[in-house]
Amino acid sequence: MTENLKEQFNKALIHYKSGNLEEARVLYNEIIDQNPDNIELILKIFNLFYRKLEFKYAEEYIKKVIEIKPLAKYYKALGDVYYNQGEYEKAIETYLPVEKVCPDSDYILFKIGTAYSFLNKMDEAIEYLNKVVNINDKDSNTHYNLAIAFDYKLEIQKAVEHTLKAIELRSPNP
Repeated sequence: MTENLKEQFNKALIHYKSGNLEEARVLYNEIIDQNPDNIELILKIFNLFYRKLEFKYAEEYIKKVIEIKPLAKYYKALGDVYYNQGEYEKAIETYLPVEKVCPDSDYILFKIGTAYSFLNKMDEAIEYLNKVVNINDKDSNTHYNLAIAFDYKLEIQKAVEHTLKAIELRSPNP
């Protein structure tokens, strides 16, 4: 980064840290206008807003990154933004292509499964959460979410099995 760019970035960061997010965003956009292909810079700005739980701004910046370099990891980040905003349909639409590239990603499969669960699409939720269990059957959160999905479908025996497995996995080892 040039000295002028560092100075601009620090000025924007001061606004960001003091809670003046809109002013910070304007300055960040000016910096990006001067460096439109600087993915590292845009990702820094994305991460600032993501950590602050300002997902609408985070969405704006991760989309800029995707325009420059459409990699699965950036689509995953966009899916996370949608998921954290409760936009589960958009999250699923964004995660599904990532799954094709990373079919054994328990993280992506879990996110898709729980997003379907939030949409009350329990058959799809169970399908994806079972994929997670096939990869890693030691995750208590997956079993817990499977228990909820089976309970919703009134498949009580399966709900109990996954509840017990979740409890077992969360219990401290003797």
